[in-house]
Amino acid sequence: MMDTTRGQAERSDSVLLVTNPDSRGFIYKYILALTPLFLVVLSWIVRVIIYGIINAFFPSVIPSLTPFVPNMGSLTDMMILMIAPFGIFFLAACAGWVMKVPEVWAGSALSLGLGGVAGLLLVKGIGAPLISAGNPIEILQWIGFLIQPFSIVAAIIVIAWIEKFRRSIRYTITKAGVRIKGGVWRQQEHMIPRHQIGRVVMEQDRLGSIFRTGTIIPLGTGPGGSEISTGAVSEGRNDNAGAGLGYAKSRHRGSRHPLDCLYGIREPEKVMALLEQVICPSAERGEEQVSHLKKMYDKR
Repeated sequence: MMDTTRGQAERSDSVLLVTNPDSRGFIYKYILALTPLFLVVLSWIVRVIIYGIINAFFPSVIPSLTPFVPNMGSLTDMMILMIAPFGIFFLAACAGWVMKVPEVWAGSALSLGLGGVAGLLLVKGIGAPLISAGNPIEILQWIGFLIQPFSIVAAIIVIAWIEKFRRSIRYTITKAGVRIKGGVWRQQEHMIPRHQIGRVVMEQDRLGSIFRTGTIIPLGTGPGGSEISTGAVSEGRNDNAGAGLGYAKSRHRGSRHPLDCLYGIREPEKVMALLEQVICPSAERGEEQVSHLKKMYDKR
């Protein structure tokens, strides 16, 4: 019943265009989803560099300390494994979370988590106690080995989730304004009324100009054309959750989040021209009101 009413409302608003983000408009997100693969290569390079430095400048340090620290060689290997790959993946996950880039932190954390769980299970499976003198290095070695195939698995999962999120989004332009709907865990829908849109701005990078994709950002009618802050509405409640893989955490006032603007759409120039036609009537009425008030003032 609710969908029928909503469909009737959309028809009464005279739908002008229905579109969604183009896959080519999400290309940067797909590239960022490959972060675990880049981190595997980085970890391998860092380990080679560290071992090279140790062999070049400290070739006799570890053997000389072995009588005093019997496990010096194992401790050195453990420290290197703590840096690469464990430290690199952990720092990447933290940096992605702080910078609110879910494509980065999700893949990094997933790779590290899957590798860590699998490493613990393998060590436990061979009958060795998890807490012993030699097991930390063995666990880290397994993580360092398993994180490589699991980085591929994590990248595939993140890309699939991004694609599912992209396909869930729908932008509907009517004479009443812009309706945005989408979400993976929970469907979100909100309306940007025409009278709240002062102007629209198109953003298009180099790849966007090649693939003819771009982002349209509605700007408000406040001083300086402040950007409109839109909150998703689901079942009549304010809700910013459920955009998938932490997307909602990256949303803020004036964001370029796909559920806050027309993100990565095809032929953005045409969509921008259409939106300008939608908001122009209100501007014309405003000019007519100003002209009418001016005439009344001149008669006084």
